[in-house]
Amino acid sequence: MNAEQLQFLLTAMMELITLGAAYLALRLYKRNWKVRMAILGVPFMVNTLLYIIYHTMPFFYLGVILVICLPVVWSRRKSA
Repeated sequence: MNAEQLQFLLTAMMELITLGAAYLALRLYKRNWKVRMAILGVPFMVNTLLYIIYHTMPFFYLGVILVICLPVVWSRRKSA
C-alpha cells in the first residue's frame, strides 16, 4: 500500500467517523455533556494530527465541522 492509498483510506475513514461523531454528539442531548464533548474531541484531535502529517485540506475541514458542533454540545448550565 503506497502513501496515496493510505491517505485516501484515512480521509474516507475520518469523513465517516467525523460525520458519525457529529451526529451522535448532537443527538445524545440527554446524556452527560462530558461524554458528548469526548465524542467530538477525539475525532477532532485525530483530524488535527492527520492535518499536521499530510498538510491536506480535507482534514482541516473535518475539524471545522466538529468545531461548529461544539457550541451546541457545550453545557450552559451546571450539571448536578
